[in-house]
Amino acid sequence: MIAVYRTAVKAVDRARNDDGPTLLECRTYRWRGHVGPAWDMDVGVKRKDELKDWLPKDPLAQLRSFLMELGLSRKELDCTEQEIREEIEEAVLFARKSPYPGEDELLDHLFVKTEPNHEIT
Repeated sequence: MIAVYRTAVKAVDRARNDDGPTLLECRTYRWRGHVGPAWDMDVGVKRKDELKDWLPKDPLAQLRSFLMELGLSRKELDCTEQEIREEIEEAVLFARKSPYPGEDELLDHLFVKTEPNHEIT
């Protein structure tokens, strides 16, 4: 979990210094349903056996333990988690209430806009 963070910071630094892109492959285990928040949605008999081995490796639970070892209290972490959940819920509500973009906006933020004689290398 911390290794991913440190590697991502290095990747961002490389990109900002024009040293090229970085591909990070982060493998983990999908232990919740693919299309919903249910714990066992889409988890068949075979996967239920695997689940007991992977739950202790959950990176979010590991991060929580790591932060508590550094001195953060359970209450502080719970409060932060609640704030994050509320922020996500607000973003989802905003997105659901927002109109769909017009056709003239569909390609916005997808490509780098360059000057006519500027080559991207």
